[in-house]
Amino acid sequence: MKHLITALSLGVITWSAQAATYQSVQPQTSRIAFTYHQMGVAMQGQFKRFKAQIHLDTQRPSAAQGSLDIDLASIDTGSAEANTEVVGKDWFNTAQHPQARFVLQSLQDQGAGRYLATGQLRIKDHTRTLQASMRLSPQGLLDGQLVIRRADFGVGVGMWSAFDIVANDITVQFTLQLK
Repeated sequence: MKHLITALSLGVITWSAQAATYQSVQPQTSRIAFTYHQMGVAMQGQFKRFKAQIHLDTQRPSAAQGSLDIDLASIDTGSAEANTEVVGKDWFNTAQHPQARFVLQSLQDQGAGRYLATGQLRIKDHTRTLQASMRLSPQGLLDGQLVIRRADFGVGVGMWSAFDIVANDITVQFTLQLK
């Protein structure tokens, strides 16, 4: 019985030591990247500018709040020609829709620093509910990913609406340094 009490006490101490409240995101040490397939070849890119707000108490994750605003013109596909193309009317149309916005609706604790986030993503005039699996390290590093379908958001229209050149599924990976 003594060993059981000791083990339970150590578990409570360890759990309490990992409890934290995060109230901001450090964009300079955070990253939003994506992967997609173009003509069957895996490609990578990132968004260089974004703003994020968060309030997360790890003891009460269901009360978490957060939003993420991505400057779509800050896209870096690795190609200057592609960067120019994707900000145009057929893709993001950044002249009329400069930002994508994700707003957290709920956060479910899945144990061991893992969470499932549900929220609304708006790109152009299209809003969809999406889920992202995430992991929070004891150092406040929040890693996760989600898959979006570009057609759901009107991204890649006209001659780009077929998926034979650029695939429909885009995997977004994020690493946010919480503070």
